[in-house]
Amino acid sequence: MKKQPPKVRMAKPKGRPIQLRYTCPVENREIRISTGTHDESQAEGQKKELEAKLLLGQDAKPRKRSAAGPNMPWQEFRDRYSDLKLVELRNSSRRDAESRLDVVERILKPKTLSDLASSEALQDLKNRLHSGEESRTGLPRSSHTVKTYMANVSACLNFAAIMGWLEVVPKVIPIKTSKLRHMKGRPITGEEFDRMVAATECVVGEAASDSWKRVLWGLWESGLRLGELLNVHWTDKQYIVPAWGFGPYPVLSVPAPMQKNDTEEEIPMLPRFEQVLLETPEDARDGWAFNPRATYFFT
Repeated sequence: MKKQPPKVRMAKPKGRPIQLRYTCPVENREIRISTGTHDESQAEGQKKELEAKLLLGQDAKPRKRSAAGPNMPWQEFRDRYSDLKLVELRNSSRRDAESRLDVVERILKPKTLSDLASSEALQDLKNRLHSGEESRTGLPRSSHTVKTYMANVSACLNFAAIMGWLEVVPKVIPIKTSKLRHMKGRPITGEEFDRMVAATECVVGEAASDSWKRVLWGLWESGLRLGELLNVHWTDKQYIVPAWGFGPYPVLSVPAPMQKNDTEEEIPMLPRFEQVLLETPEDARDGWAFNPRATYFFT
């Protein structure tokens, strides 16, 4: 069967030229190409040209580049940083880094790499991040949030220095953050959980009720996050797989790409979570272990 070329879409990052984006089928990552214009008709023309190149199997990303160094265009630095460094990260980490650099770009509007590579520019950025500039809510950001943004900026400047594009990495006054000694919430009580289960049918409807109750019990007995629970698969080792017979206790086998420390682990399974899993007959253990039915609401 002939492979279909990747689908190209146009994106409009705030304050930046329109981008063309597609998922590379070979590298399995998102490719971003700046059109260099804010004009949709011009970008649409470039989109059609890109689609034609992809259809013919040609290398679609432009290769013409200026000399690397502190005066290299900022957009070109972003492209190289994405291609050479961010590609090493997990998809979620790469998206987070790109998103934070997008915010930094909207605040400082750098034209070249050197526009960001000064202590004065970084201090200005830090203050403006604190004030809430370009935040979704318009409210001031916490010191912890600002610290994550500045860490992303430091990482890209350190990379530029390693590549020889900057002679030195500028210093900035460290951000003081308090140690979080309290939870951001609290565990729900048994009574509250029982009320959630009892209300399930009213919320999702009779047809989907049992599948959602199973999800609730899975969360309650496993201690997993929702995203982790929905990634429990009976057989596919790309996801979290329950396993029996490989030791004295049943385990959850977690693949490295799903771990922040990028390490494959086998975690002992809690006994009552095992009971939830064993409710599924052996001959039905295929696909997702927790698969809540979709619900539709009409007004």
